[in-house]
Amino acid sequence: MQSGYRAFSEPAPKFTVDFHQYAHDNIELEVTTEAPGLLVMSELYTPDWTVQVDGQSAELLRANYAFRAVYIPAGNHNVTFSYRPWAFAAGCGLTILGLFILSAGILISIHCAKSQTYA
Repeated sequence: MQSGYRAFSEPAPKFTVDFHQYAHDNIELEVTTEAPGLLVMSELYTPDWTVQVDGQSAELLRANYAFRAVYIPAGNHNVTFSYRPWAFAAGCGLTILGLFILSAGILISIHCAKSQTYA
C-alpha cells in the first residue's frame, strides 16, 4: 500500500543567508545556495514590497498565502527587499498640491487687498 508520502533520498542543498541590513523598509541579504530555490521571508506579504536580486528587479512571490518569497538561482546573490507604499507617495503629492493651492490663495488675497482703495 502506498501512503502518498515519500522519503527524500537526497540531502537538501546547502545554503547560507547573511543579513547585511534589516530595517523596517529595507532588507539586504547575501544568499549562497548550491541549487536554485525560493527564499521565503516569514514576514507579511504586501504588494508595496519590491525585490531585487543582484540589482535586477525580480518577481515578488507570495508564499503560504501570507509571506514574501523570491526565486533565487544557484550561486551567490545579493537580495534587497524595499518597502515603497503607493499611499505615502500619493499623500506627499497631494500635500505639495495643497500647499501650492494655499500659497496661490494667499498671494491672490494679498494682491487683491493692496489693489483696493479705501475712501
